[in-house]
Amino acid sequence: MDIIEVAIIQEEIISGIIDSYTNFYINGRNLIDIIQDIENQYRQGNIGLSHMGIQPKYFLDLYERFIPGSTYLLQCGDCGELGCWPIMARIRYENDTVVWDEFENPHRGKDSLAGHWEYKLKFVFEKKQYELEFIKITDYLKTHN
Repeated sequence: MDIIEVAIIQEEIISGIIDSYTNFYINGRNLIDIIQDIENQYRQGNIGLSHMGIQPKYFLDLYERFIPGSTYLLQCGDCGELGCWPIMARIRYENDTVVWDEFENPHRGKDSLAGHWEYKLKFVFEKKQYELEFIKITDYLKTHN
């Protein structure tokens, strides 16, 4: 089984204005770094932007109103826009596990004129450990909302 850790990062984006975002560590490694390693295989020059975590509120909504299908896990790290350079994955609940697979950047899909980027990732988490980590988001929002 894979192990997930949720970390809420706070950062001052403009003098006095604090923003927060969610980082996922899988088996001790930041998901951003895992994705960057894959994307570096495809990059030519400056093609491809960086990634950053998404605001915690987004994941709370996801967790409380789970809808099957692709889910945003990372957003563009350059402009902060969710749809600019995202990473998405399918999240499935199966008995005692939660599975993340079918990772994609919709701007580098199979029909992309710039070329298809394959991520070939699959993570299987023990459901109880996964849910305990997501409680961190709920706890954070109770005090920072």
